[in-house]
Amino acid sequence: MKKQPTKSRIEVFTSDSKPYGKTYGHWTVEWWRWALSTPKSINPVVDTAGVFAGVNQPAADIWFLAGKFGTANKDFPQRQCTIPFGRALLFPVINCLGVNRVRSDPLTFPLTIDENNAIGIKGGGSTVAAADGYWVFFKALQKGEFVLSFNGACENGRLNSGANYYLKVE
Repeated sequence: MKKQPTKSRIEVFTSDSKPYGKTYGHWTVEWWRWALSTPKSINPVVDTAGVFAGVNQPAADIWFLAGKFGTANKDFPQRQCTIPFGRALLFPVINCLGVNRVRSDPLTFPLTIDENNAIGIKGGGSTVAAADGYWVFFKALQKGEFVLSFNGACENGRLNSGANYYLKVE
C-alpha cells in the first residue's frame, strides 16, 4: 500500500525577505545559473523522472526544483526526488513578464551557459542576463513525503511550464 503524503503546514518566504542573507531575487539568479550551467544530459530541468534532481544543487540551505522549459506542450514531468532535511525549496511557476513578479537581483547578471546546454544555444558561453517571473520559495519542510504540482503559462498560453513532484524529505 502506498504511503499517503505528509500533511503539514507549508511556510513560504515573502518576496521582500532575505532568506539566508540574500534577497529573493538573488536566489532566482542562482537558480538560473544552476539551470543553464548544467549539461543537457544531466540537467534537472529536462529530466522527466527526477533522476538528476540533486545535480549541482547549492551546498547548503536551499534546494532548487524546476518545471520544464516553456513549450506549447502541456505534458508536465512526473519527478520523484529525495531532499535533505533542512533545505528550503525554490522553484519558478513560470518565468514570464507580469505583475507582482520577482525580478533578479541584480537586474542583470553574468551567466555561463554550458556548451551542451538544455536550451539549444550552440556552443554555450558567457553572457549577461536578466530574469523575471513568478517564483515560490518554501521554508524547509518537515521530514516526510509530499506531493507538489505547479504549472503556469505565458504569451496567451503559447509557453507552458510546470511539474509534478513526489518529494521525500529525510
